[in-house]
Amino acid sequence: MSYIPGIGGDPAQLAQRISSNIQKITQCSVEIQRALNQLGTPQDSPELRQQLQQKQQYTNQLAKETDKYIKEFGSLPTTPSEQRQRKIQKDRLVAEFTTSLTNFQKVQRQAAEREKEFVARVRAGSRVSGGFPEESSKERNLVSWESIEANVENAEVHVQQANQQLSRAADYQ
Repeated sequence: MSYIPGIGGDPAQLAQRISSNIQKITQCSVEIQRALNQLGTPQDSPELRQQLQQKQQYTNQLAKETDKYIKEFGSLPTTPSEQRQRKIQKDRLVAEFTTSLTNFQKVQRQAAEREKEFVARVRAGSRVSGGFPEESSKERNLVSWESIEANVENAEVHVQQANQQLSRAADYQ
């Protein structure tokens, strides 16, 4: 039986794409954890924080895409002889997806916590120094704080979305 709608291809190709995305999510979680371990060290930089945020956004997109593919996989037409095998394969993929999302959610929480700590340190440092000598410097720092706060809020939203996806994955299982 050939499968055409959606991403195009047969159930085996769709399962392969799901499996590949799960591996990418797992790898991204490892890379995010590695970047988190560099925060607060001499390797810490705005570029590192930017890469961390981009990696989180990319992984969130992968998770959404994988969730869509799993739903698609579950709704594929099957013959009675394929039904049992397809259910076993779907259950395995959902279990792997749930595990990878749980790990990703854990590192996202750590990232959000580190960003909150960083914002608190920056604010405390500005209060201790008694303000900024130049108005332009003050404006630059306010912009970076707003940028940092936006990142923290984005991370929080992504964690909430991951929680919803984990709930859906648990329901599928």
